[in-house]
Amino acid sequence: MTSSYAKEMNREEFAAAMKRNPVVVLPIGSMEAHGTHLPLGTDTYEIDFVIDRLSKKLDLLVLPTIDYGNWAAHTTSRERSP
Repeated sequence: MTSSYAKEMNREEFAAAMKRNPVVVLPIGSMEAHGTHLPLGTDTYEIDFVIDRLSKKLDLLVLPTIDYGNWAAHTTSRERSP
């Protein structure tokens, strides 16, 4: 297997990966503001970085990352649409 990511595998590669190690990882990262200098996906980028290295060391199968949420507490009233 050349990839740890399920979305890059075909059906046979996925079946073989599950047979070899049935542990899968479902990364989840918040989509929220971190000031004006960082992208909304900062939390997702961080978890993707960690999971990429961890999956190679532990031979884990990685499912597509879920970008979750848009927290109103991190927006100002002028940023909200009417």
